[in-house]
Amino acid sequence: MSDASFAWRVATPTLGPAGGSFTANVTVTVACVTPAATIHYTTNGVDPTDSDPTIATGSTVAVTQTTTLKAKAWLAGMPASSMASATYTLTVVAPSFSPFGTTYASAQNVTLSTTTGNATIRYTTDGTTPTASSPVYASPIAVSTGMTLKAIGLKTGWTTSAAATSTYTFNYGTLAAPVFSPVPGQVGDGTPVTISAAAFATIRFTTNGTTPTASSTIYTGPITVSGTVTINAKAFHPDWTTSPMSGGGYTIKVGTPVFSPDAGSFAPGQIVTVTDVTPNAVIRYTTNGADPTTTDPAIASGGTVVAGNYTLKARAFLTGWTSSDIRTAAYALTGPFTSWAASAGYNHSVALKNDGTVWTWGAYSGGALGDASTAGRSTAAVVNGVTGVVAVSAGAIHSLALRSNGTVWAWGDNTYGQLGDNTTTGRSAFAPATGLSSLTAISAGLFFSVALKSDGTVWAWGDNSSGQLGDGTLVQRNLPAQVPGLTGVVAVSAGDNYTLARKNDGTVWAWGDNAYGQLGDGTTTRRTSPVTVPGLTASAGPWAGSRYAFAASSTGALYAWGWNSSGQLGTGGGSSTTPVLVSSLANVTAVDGSGNNFSIARMPDGSAWTWGFNNNGQLGDGTTANSTTPYQVAGVADVSAVGAGLTQSVIVTSDGSVWTWGYNSSGELGDGTLNDRWLPVRISDASFNWRTSTPRLAPYTGSYSAPTSVTVTAVTPGAEIHYTTNGVDPTLADASVASGGSVVIDQSGTLKADAWAAGMPASNVASAVYTMNLPAPNVLPSTGTYLATQSVTMSAGVSGASIRYTTDGTDPTAASSGYSGAITVDATTTIKAKSFKTGWTDSAIVAKSYTLKVVPPTFTPADGSYGSAQTVALATTTPSATIRYALTGTEPTTSSPVYTSPITVGSTTTVKAVASRAGWVDSDSGAASFWFTAGTADTPTFSPPAGSSSGPVFVIISTATTGATVRYTLDGGDPTMASAVYQWPIRVDATTTIKARAYRDAFTPSGVGAAAYALDAAGAVDTPLIVPAGGIFAAGLTAAATVQATGATLRYTTSGVDPTDTDPVVPSGGIAVDRSMVVKVKAWSASAASSAVR
Repeated sequence: MSDASFAWRVATPTLGPAGGSFTANVTVTVACVTPAATIHYTTNGVDPTDSDPTIATGSTVAVTQTTTLKAKAWLAGMPASSMASATYTLTVVAPSFSPFGTTYASAQNVTLSTTTGNATIRYTTDGTTPTASSPVYASPIAVSTGMTLKAIGLKTGWTTSAAATSTYTFNYGTLAAPVFSPVPGQVGDGTPVTISAAAFATIRFTTNGTTPTASSTIYTGPITVSGTVTINAKAFHPDWTTSPMSGGGYTIKVGTPVFSPDAGSFAPGQIVTVTDVTPNAVIRYTTNGADPTTTDPAIASGGTVVAGNYTLKARAFLTGWTSSDIRTAAYALTGPFTSWAASAGYNHSVALKNDGTVWTWGAYSGGALGDASTAGRSTAAVVNGVTGVVAVSAGAIHSLALRSNGTVWAWGDNTYGQLGDNTTTGRSAFAPATGLSSLTAISAGLFFSVALKSDGTVWAWGDNSSGQLGDGTLVQRNLPAQVPGLTGVVAVSAGDNYTLARKNDGTVWAWGDNAYGQLGDGTTTRRTSPVTVPGLTASAGPWAGSRYAFAASSTGALYAWGWNSSGQLGTGGGSSTTPVLVSSLANVTAVDGSGNNFSIARMPDGSAWTWGFNNNGQLGDGTTANSTTPYQVAGVADVSAVGAGLTQSVIVTSDGSVWTWGYNSSGELGDGTLNDRWLPVRISDASFNWRTSTPRLAPYTGSYSAPTSVTVTAVTPGAEIHYTTNGVDPTLADASVASGGSVVIDQSGTLKADAWAAGMPASNVASAVYTMNLPAPNVLPSTGTYLATQSVTMSAGVSGASIRYTTDGTDPTAASSGYSGAITVDATTTIKAKSFKTGWTDSAIVAKSYTLKVVPPTFTPADGSYGSAQTVALATTTPSATIRYALTGTEPTTSSPVYTSPITVGSTTTVKAVASRAGWVDSDSGAASFWFTAGTADTPTFSPPAGSSSGPVFVIISTATTGATVRYTLDGGDPTMASAVYQWPIRVDATTTIKARAYRDAFTPSGVGAAAYALDAAGAVDTPLIVPAGGIFAAGLTAAATVQATGATLRYTTSGVDPTDTDPVVPSGGIAVDRSMVVKVKAWSASAASSAVR
């Protein structure tokens, strides 16, 4: 502000306003406070000199563009001022939009403007920031579609404005949904589908059934349908609301299968070819009348089935295609295709119809029914899809079916590879055993299978733990393998774990388990390769039972060997390791002994015979008794086939009727119930015309003590059930009950039920006998002795039952008195009662004895000590009782005086009295003692006084009353007139409480004196003291326990048991005595032995 030596400079000019940013022209005032100074300035940013333009102080400079203003002042005689400088930045105001951006339903003309004069506006419509080369705004901009306008203002010498932005959106409405051609539905393979919408719209679509979005595929041309597909589409445009979704599913239907020949009647053996024109389609078919599904058996196009008496249905499936229509054809045969056959496993049964179809029922057993389910079944059903079968055989829990083309189908358990498919996976649907053809016979063992080829060779597979496969090993085989060295075989049969074969020369060969001599070779040695059965030339059989076997000779004689535990050989003798003659049977045509030690045979005359084990009625003779000789099964004739299961039998007669009997817990009898049958029951009419399921009755036959609700169920769908309760077989005119409904049995009788289903024969009649037993009456009160008249009530446990009773000890009958209300018992009586109801078995007799006893007499006044004669009244609460009494202290007798009025007692005596009443037991004796005294005797005292001692003590008892007798006790009880008389000092050599009382004629007995003496062992803690000592008290109290020894712990009991060191410590406030009890206390000290017990 000054040069050297205070050479003061001219004042620096001021500029107002100061420099900065402005959006309009600026007028700047320039001033200097130094009088007469000359101000020079520049606007080009160069420092002023004294030759630059001047401006008077207070004058202004107009700033019309961005400028740097500089000013400096001069005055003669002074150094020039410092320079003033200010930069003025002028910025164009950002343009504005009219109307501003938002959503509109119509096109808009948008005007741009800025408040900066002469500015140029440049803009963009694509959302980018405008530049100096962007279009110049000259007139309103037409906006008809969604866009973002951006604009800037420009002016020479000015800073360009910030970019202004305005976004415009439009919603002209909702787009129409796209149109499909052809419309969704069933179309031909390869059909092109076109989709159209508004020309300006974009179509987006999906083919997976989902809703299209803005990111879905854009439609550009026809979509070719080559399988079942769902096409959905929407139309999109930014200025329109997205259209609703349109579209739908397009399906391509598989061609309908063709049968050749089609439906009709044909000779047995007719082959039906099944084809379909759709490549790669999977054909599924049924023979059970049901429409095919994807779980039913499959058949390749061109595959065949063998016609039978069934309806064939087929349907073709292909992924992505609509399943075909169902082809249906009913076939009938002009004659039998094969023979009837039957076989049975552990808990399932198999029957072969003469048209080559197979039927099963019973337990699921790992899939042994072949119906592709996991549930058992108590009625027969066809093995769906199995046709052309000529033989069947049931193992324990698997099944085999031999087809007319020489192959074998198998299903069920496969734990041991017995299905022959090279796996151990069970299967509930049929499939062929691998690698077998030209078969003529099959037989299923326990867990293995055997087959015979037309060339006479034998093949076996499955369990081989006993050598039953005959290959010389014990190795399980999951694929069929030939039995080495065995040719010329014409018959095979598999037992539990062994195999039999008959050659064309009549020799019988055997191998496998032989523990019971079932190989017939005279030994019990297991054989892993075939050996001959010596001395036997067979023309029929062999037939392998579980652990025994049969074969018939050329003469027709039947021979048996093996185990005979239950008479299953039919010989009447014991087990045998060699063939023995079954003398009671000849010319047997078939035997099945594969059950649990019982056998069934078919004779040439069509009769069936059974023998052996019979615990479940499997012999069909109406009993469960074993039979060691054959029995002809009654009620069946013209038998064509027989089968023995574990404990059930099945036969087929010549007309195709199926009969079963035996065990039935899993429905293996096929009659729809789970009840055992000891006699044959027919489950089908001729030609396997299966009967409606027999109704199930639950609970079944039995004895019941209350009305019983019996649930009646028929497993045949839609069956109509009718029933009777009078023992007559039901008809359609009788009462009906819905399956699962109930019938109330309220009296003894036979419930019978029959079921009818459309298109089926009526069921067998279900019958159950219900015996209704009345419970014994409930009689109250119970037998006992009572001191007052009793009111006896009775109730029957069954509504409507009547009770009859007697009071004279005789048993009640229907003619006895009927109970109608409470019975008054006013004398010793025995009441007997019994319930009766029509249709019910009479109840058991209940007897209650009531002894009425007279209440003992009471005395008024009560016994005690008196100073003058007393008038004593006697009484009893028992009405009408007679009181007899004695004044001598003796017990009254029937000859004692009868009390009629109060008795005067003037001297010490004991009055005793007994009350009696006719029909009642005499009362107990009542007694009262009366004393007439000149005073009260003094309470006895003890010397030495109560306390503890280390040795025996001699206690002297005395009383101050002259002539008094002291009586005492040592057991804690109060003395009475009967207690011991004190005569000399009492030796106390154990912890004891002595109580004493003084008696004297004409004196009231003294109070009870008591003293407790404790004997302490040497070195033991003193015996504790209890205060007060024991006695009789009128109210609860607190007993204090103390001991002289310092630091001793007192423990106590109130149960009468001596205390131990684990019992409670005596509370500081004492022991609460709130009931009758025995308190015992004992002391323990760390420095001495424990005390005696007080």
